[in-house]
Amino acid sequence: MILDEVNAMPPEFLKRLNRILQLRPGDTLNVQENAGRPVQIAKGFAILATANEQTPHRYRGLDRLSAELVNRFGANSYRVHYPDTGRDYTEFPVENALLAAASVVDRRGELPPSITVSELQRVSRAAFISQQVFAGAHGEGFDTFVSTEREIDGRPGLEESVLAPRTLVAVLQKVAGSAGTVSLERALTRFVEGVMHREDRRVLALILEGQGFRLSR
Repeated sequence: MILDEVNAMPPEFLKRLNRILQLRPGDTLNVQENAGRPVQIAKGFAILATANEQTPHRYRGLDRLSAELVNRFGANSYRVHYPDTGRDYTEFPVENALLAAASVVDRRGELPPSITVSELQRVSRAAFISQQVFAGAHGEGFDTFVSTEREIDGRPGLEESVLAPRTLVAVLQKVAGSAGTVSLERALTRFVEGVMHREDRRVLALILEGQGFRLSR
């Protein structure tokens, strides 16, 4: 069972979850909401949970997980970073590029006619930069996208929006599946236009235009 964003779930659910996490294969759980129906934990049953880190400027409505609940997962807790984490802003983002290419190439490994190799490389770099700025990963080039006020406050350059891996894939697949009716620049323009946070829109446009994309205003 996969529980996405577990720390956004209601406290009463987490309390019940804590009990379930104590069970082992062969144990029985009586489901109160179903007249106490017994459910036996099968061999191989596992619970995977994801959670966003609590920060003062994003991910509203999150509850801090109790130490008891966190301990139920034991040592099986992992922090997942964006692709290419640790690379300098000037380096080529290999992992983002591989993900971008894999999402649109055909069985022969060829790109669709609507996306050029140059566009794929540039959008991969733009995605990488946005991810590092969103994560607050300081490094050479970081201050290009972050105002002095935010840097002093320790805030990231992007507060709510980012060209995350799944967004990168969605944009590219939309272009690839449009039969040439939607250009990559147009798809990226729509992505930026859909961002509600005004400062985030400005920073994302700055990142994309820095990679040679001409966004229509």
